[in-house]
Amino acid sequence: MLYIDDCYSVETYLKCYDPCILPVNGKNEWEDVDVLVPLPPNYGRAPGRPKKQRRKSVDEIQQTKEQGKKVMRFGQICKCSLYGEQGHNTRTCKFRQKTGVAASQMSEQG
Repeated sequence: MLYIDDCYSVETYLKCYDPCILPVNGKNEWEDVDVLVPLPPNYGRAPGRPKKQRRKSVDEIQQTKEQGKKVMRFGQICKCSLYGEQGHNTRTCKFRQKTGVAASQMSEQG
């Protein structure tokens, strides 16, 4: 037979719960005690970046459910900051690449 500790026996269980636990009166029948009431803790400002307080539109909520946490940029038109043309940005500017090659050739000659 396996060894089982006495704390798992039925006799020990009955000894633990043998004394009768009386119910507690309602809060209105409690005795008054001259002790200070505990105060809630002081909540300070949480560390880190504050959360966004902007309310999302219905379209954004539907998109976040479909795509995870990505939000589409509807209504924004990409504009190149070098030449001011729409449809591309500075990184993908075709004119910059052409002028960049010419500028590098001129610096080598100079």
